[in-house]
Amino acid sequence: MDIPNNVVHAFKVDTSISMPDIEEIKVETGVPLVQKKGSAVKGRRKSIYPFAKMRPPRPNGDMDSFFVRDAKDKTEQQNRQRIASAIFAYRKTHPQFKGKFKYRRVGDGIRVWRVE
Repeated sequence: MDIPNNVVHAFKVDTSISMPDIEEIKVETGVPLVQKKGSAVKGRRKSIYPFAKMRPPRPNGDMDSFFVRDAKDKTEQQNRQRIASAIFAYRKTHPQFKGKFKYRRVGDGIRVWRVE
């Protein structure tokens, strides 16, 4: 296939792939929705991290925190991402929560503080 100079992209359509006729796909009624594997009854899993138990910083500056040791089969970045994702998921599933968390690498793991 010759491609003219002024054409940026050229695609060849594969006609050997057959699509089902619209009439072959049937609409069914009364089929119950299958629950996702591993999902909790209420639609979400309980966090393995104690975000809900952490109190705001005290007037003297003391803050609640917890430590998570690195998973041995993960990289530092994957371990950090695991904590960041858990914080994001907690805030998303608890919209009434107005606090904030920060996390830092400490030794062979990550420490999470509630800062507000």
